[in-house]
Amino acid sequence: LGTDGITGIGAQIKSLTAGGAGAKAGLKEGDVITSVNGAVVPSSEALVAAVRGFNPGQKITVGYTRDGQKNKAEVTLGSDGGTPTQ
Repeated sequence: LGTDGITGIGAQIKSLTAGGAGAKAGLKEGDVITSVNGAVVPSSEALVAAVRGFNPGQKITVGYTRDGQKNKAEVTLGSDGGTPTQ
């Protein structure tokens, strides 16, 4: 939350895929992702854009807030199962 106690930045996790990258890294529903590799994540759209900049199998560090406490998790990215384009 910002200094006003109301506004904030980040992308709140609404759901996780069982066995997915986030779940394996220990992230939980309700966590708010605030950074990827140190870069601020102001919104869910920014989170998607940031993660798409990496390849499946790469490790990223995700900053997040849970119950008002700041934390970090190392996430090994998976694949969405899509067909690669050429």
